[in-house]
Amino acid sequence: KKKKKKKKKKKKKKKKKKNGRKGDRERKRVHEKENKKNNEKTLKIRSDRRIYVYYIWECV
Repeated sequence: KKKKKKKKKKKKKKKKKKNGRKGDRERKRVHEKENKKNNEKTLKIRSDRRIYVYYIWECV
């Protein structure tokens, strides 16, 4: 009597999340220093916008 071979279950491959462009991180690091100056301006603008939105709500 021959022994039956057990079938091996195939493992599902996990899909890798595509991480945008390669070398993006290095690019980001370079830009971080430049962005710090710009971020201060953008943060102020954004906060102003929020205040503006609140004012609209208050008026209505």
